[in-house]
Amino acid sequence: FAAPCIYAVHAQASGQLLVLNAVTPSMEPTLRVGEYFLADASYYRTRPPSRGEVVVYLHPKQDQLYYIKRIVAVEGDRIAIKRGRAIVNGMTVEEPYLDSSPVEGRFAELAEIRVPLGHVYVLGDNRANSVDSRDLVAHGPVPIANLIGRVTDIAVSRHLSRMGRWVGTPSNL
Repeated sequence: FAAPCIYAVHAQASGQLLVLNAVTPSMEPTLRVGEYFLADASYYRTRPPSRGEVVVYLHPKQDQLYYIKRIVAVEGDRIAIKRGRAIVNGMTVEEPYLDSSPVEGRFAELAEIRVPLGHVYVLGDNRANSVDSRDLVAHGPVPIANLIGRVTDIAVSRHLSRMGRWVGTPSNL
């Protein structure tokens, strides 16, 4: 137990690791309200963003506000939303992390757009309860420069079985 704690304290002090708290249900069931998770703050210094990654970023329209969402499309991709599901470059994205119930409401259906260069398109895993790139007025696509880190795993949860659970990119994407 001591070795991982020492590593975490050192990594956080060096700016490589962030320990953050999920405060809204927008990423449920992946991240539940009240859970603490880890994010690799050095990841995007040397790698481009990829579809499926859960990211921490600065909100594109509100300075100093941090958000956590999943990248579903990268610059140049075409993205549409049908019944709350992402269609990227004409293909329905496999999203095993989503609740299977149908999504309704204002952002359940969106016509295809192209993700601007230098941006990513993010969605919350809880599509019915997430402010994300679908809302072009309040949020919109996220500049790549706003990405702070890639979420890796759950550090602390009320449910012991969730602690240490990998949150990053699903292996089937």
